Formats: sequence, structure tokens, C-alpha cells
Amino acid sequence: EQYRFLNSGCIAGYAGALHVATGRMTANKFDNEYVLRSPLARTWAERKFLLVGKDDQTAWHTYAVRHPGEIALDYGAEVFLNIIGFDLPDFDLMEDTGVWAKAFKKEVCFAHGNGASNVARYLLDAKRFAVQPWTCAEEVRVGPAGERMYGLVCPPPPSHGSRH
Repeated sequence: EQYRFLNSGCIAGYAGALHVATGRMTANKFDNEYVLRSPLARTWAERKFLLVGKDDQTAWHTYAVRHPGEIALDYGAEVFLNIIGFDLPDFDLMEDTGVWAKAFKKEVCFAHGNGASNVARYLLDAKRFAVQPWTCAEEVRVGPAGERMYGLVCPPPPSHGSRH
């Protein structure tokens, strides 16, 4: 499935283009068409939900809508992969410490654990535990104050020290 939304967890580009874009977004102390007056939020409820003026996501999305020729999204994970929507079985750890994204049939350069996803952190944990991520599972416990605590449970690494 192709990504449908821009994510500002990683922004890359030519310095001059980034300077122009961020200059437009910060103009008039953020009181502009990209941030505080974004047309993506039409009501106060929408403004609150989209965190208008408090989060850069809406500003970058608005910018992309207004300037489609200046923004490119990395749909093929050529440089950057947003991990939300993926799970541990979607990845393999490579011998050279890289991460292989099965959906794209390639090594991931940068992975962003955006939103409510713990997968990026769990990939690091699996690497630290010297096991493949698909052998692990997320564990959810209830803490002493009733809070939910998330963690990764993995089998012990192979005794011969090699990865699968």
C-alpha cells in the first residue's frame, strides 16, 4: 500500500529550498497561511485536533499542498521509511547491522518510528539482543498506577552466536 500522507519526521533537501520553505512557515511569527491560518483546519475543533501552531506536521502538509512542485515524498523508501503500519515480521536484521524492509525488498537507510509505533525502538532492541525482530513479540503490562507499559520479549540468542 502506498503512503498517503506526508510525515515531517525527516526533512531533507537543498539548503536554499529548505531556507525558503521554513522562512515562509515562520513568517509573521507563524501567523501565515501555512501555520496559524492553515486552510486544512476550518473549525476550532479541527485546529485543536491538528495541533495547529503547536506541531510542524500541519504546516508541512499545508506547504506541500500549496507548493507541490517544491515537495517530494519518498514513496519507495529510497532514503527514509516511516515505520507506522509495519510490524516486527516486516523486517530482518542484516549481518552488517542494517535493517531489511521486506515490503520494499531493500535495506532501510533511515527509519522513523512515528506516531504510536514502537517498531523502530523494537528493531534496536532486537539488534541489541542479537535476534531477528520477527522472533519477538510486544508485551503490554499494567504499571502500579494503571499506566500501560510496553516492552519487547524475545527468545535468547542462538548459542553459536550467529544471526539467522
